[in-house]
Amino acid sequence: MVISFINLLRPVADNRLAPPDVTKHTRIVSVLGIEPKWASPRDDGWFLSDFLAFWHVLNRLTSSQTWLHCLDLDKLIGEHKRYLHGSPFEPRKEVLNETMLAKMKTTCHAPEYVGGMSIRKVFTEAVHRECKAADEEYHNVLILMFGHGVEGKGIDIEVTTKKRLRFEKLQKILQRK
Repeated sequence: MVISFINLLRPVADNRLAPPDVTKHTRIVSVLGIEPKWASPRDDGWFLSDFLAFWHVLNRLTSSQTWLHCLDLDKLIGEHKRYLHGSPFEPRKEVLNETMLAKMKTTCHAPEYVGGMSIRKVFTEAVHRECKAADEEYHNVLILMFGHGVEGKGIDIEVTTKKRLRFEKLQKILQRK
């Protein structure tokens, strides 16, 4: 089993970063850990835009995907109308608006709302479950984590308590499959 972390992206020839290869047998577990009060496009909303950009790209590529977040997307769209992905100095791609949100809710692997106090637990359980299944079926797992953190240490996931999911804890989860 191969575990890939999005924060370990490897540079490619043209100096951009690229995610690892994703095949139809790759299992995806993704979490967005930003605080709802900071989710506007002017603040930490770029994490939501990144999360959704990856969701749009990967959504139909594999049969086993879990996408977790703790945001009220309906409320955010009501307040901000749309979310864009990309540099503000170049053309950007719209990744969320009212129409996209309605469609998103009816697709397979739709991003799942999880209350802020339990998102860390739900995420770690999903990682454990998918790694165990991947090990049994000789599949790969791609883990995507979007949120503030410290390089090499961990990422803030449990938004209401500011608890960082340390990579060491994630490694222990992966080892106990």
